[in-house]
Amino acid sequence: MKTTLFYFSGTGNSLQVARDLARELGDTELVSIPRTGTGSVATESDCIGIVFPVYNFRMPTIVSQFVDRLAPDGNKYYFAVCTCGMLAVGTLRAAAKQFKSRGMRLLAAFIVRMPGNAIVMYDVWPEKRQQKRFSEAAQRIFEIAEAVKARKETKIEGGPLPLDWLLRLPQAYYDRFVFRAFDNKYWVDEKCNGCGICEALCPTTNIKIVNNKPTWHHSHCEYCLACLNWCPQHAIQYGKDTVKRGRYHNPSVKAKDLFVRALKRT
Repeated sequence: MKTTLFYFSGTGNSLQVARDLARELGDTELVSIPRTGTGSVATESDCIGIVFPVYNFRMPTIVSQFVDRLAPDGNKYYFAVCTCGMLAVGTLRAAAKQFKSRGMRLLAAFIVRMPGNAIVMYDVWPEKRQQKRFSEAAQRIFEIAEAVKARKETKIEGGPLPLDWLLRLPQAYYDRFVFRAFDNKYWVDEKCNGCGICEALCPTTNIKIVNNKPTWHHSHCEYCLACLNWCPQHAIQYGKDTVKRGRYHNPSVKAKDLFVRALKRT
């Protein structure tokens, strides 16, 4: 029985998880969520999964909007996998609630912890710590695949409810005052050569190359940090803190694997 696995990934962690899970499941089609457009999404597969990173203790907006575009079918097996460096908290519970509001039951939902990529908050993890996470993730993906192949209904994974409630207040603050204008603090230094990789990567077409430099539209940044982490020149900065920090992207993924549109410049 065929599976369709929809994924969203900024720096490659969720794409690696989707690829590894597809290999374990067999007969699985991988579909990039940013490439599905804006209309209704339907598939003949009897098993449908979504793989996505956690941003600010929730699904990325682009993933939430995708769920609203997914054609409901009560006879299908729906599952979700979220990746995170630290905490997922109530992300998957919120996803299950959204699925239910659309007439679908999220029958299983899993957390896979991967190396952190929030370079605006901290530096790149040491190689040893990254490899430990990759090793743990491989075992976790095998366990998830076994549950999905058996079409098991599992508990929706997440942190304790009191922690979820505790984080709602700062989450509301960040949604209103920080993430709405997150890309206001992006800038490029003299190393930028106008290669256009950031424009090709941006999942929401929020970046455009103007006069051989990237410009941000300040309208719908996803906080995926793809532009910052994938810049081959390390020329994209966020405020002052990233100037001396490294960059992270999944070592098993290439930038072109995540391109949403054609690269206009070389």
